Amino acid sequence: MKQTSLCAWSERVSSLLDGELPDAEQELVRTHVRTCPTCTQLINANDTMTKTAPTSSPTARTDFLHLIQQRPSPLLRVLLLLVGGFILANSAPLFVRGNTSGDALHDLRHLAIWQAAIGVAVLSSAITFRISRILTVMLGTFLVLTAIASIYDIATGHRGPWTDYMHVLEVLAVLLVLKLIWPQLQLLSRRRQN
Repeated sequence: MKQTSLCAWSERVSSLLDGELPDAEQELVRTHVRTCPTCTQLINANDTMTKTAPTSSPTARTDFLHLIQQRPSPLLRVLLLLVGGFILANSAPLFVRGNTSGDALHDLRHLAIWQAAIGVAVLSSAITFRISRILTVMLGTFLVLTAIASIYDIATGHRGPWTDYMHVLEVLAVLLVLKLIWPQLQLLSRRRQN
């Protein structure tokens, strides 16, 4: 497929293709697709892939697509909110004060950062099911809390985040995944500006 320049509406078009747009927004996006060559190419590429994709049977593919495209039930969203809130509520005290001192407190805070990032990601998934947004929220939470914890560690005389190779690898892993989703962040930024 020919590489195209990104359009600020590309994410909305992708959401339309995935069946994730509310009814009110679908017609707005379809109207845009009629006037935008980039987004028209996205729709055409999807149609081509859908027609040529191998499946075990046409019925199985239709059933599978129906399951993917269904909007999550309100009950599922409430459960996601409850679970995410519970995880976040339980990780916050560990991050803020913990119940120990020294290296053990540092390790506990480190675990709390990951728990908080997962909790915020679960809360985010109750609002949106776009994997790029969920990853962005999780990685952003991790990076912000890691920065706060690093400042605290340095201020309290702890050895700092750069003396432990695992910390460096974790931050590097987060930055590499962030690099993967950077185009999505740029699209979100452009869409907010439009």
